[in-house]
Amino acid sequence: MTDSEEGFVHGLNNGMLQAGTHPQSLAQLASGQKGVVSAINGDAHFIGRITAIGLTVGCPVEILRNERRQPVLLYSRDTMIAMDKREGEKIMVKIT
Repeated sequence: MTDSEEGFVHGLNNGMLQAGTHPQSLAQLASGQKGVVSAINGDAHFIGRITAIGLTVGCPVEILRNERRQPVLLYSRDTMIAMDKREGEKIMVKIT
C-alpha cells in the first residue's frame, strides 16, 4: 500500500477524511468540515456561474450545514452560499 493509500484508509477509518487525503465532492462533506477547492467540473456555463460567486480553485470553504434533502450551506470569502447537492458534487475539495 502506498503512503497516499494509507492516508486515505486512515481517514476513512476515522469516519472523516483528513488532510492529505483524496479530494471529496463538496456535497459529501459534513457540517463543520473545512477544505480548499481543488477542482470544478462541469460545462462552461456551470463553471462561469460558480466562479462568478467567488468559488475558484484554491479558495477555502467551510460547510455550515449539509443535511439530507437540503441544499449545502457553505461559507467562503466572507459569503454564505446555498448550493444544490447536484452542483456540489461537481466541486472537489481537499480537506484541511
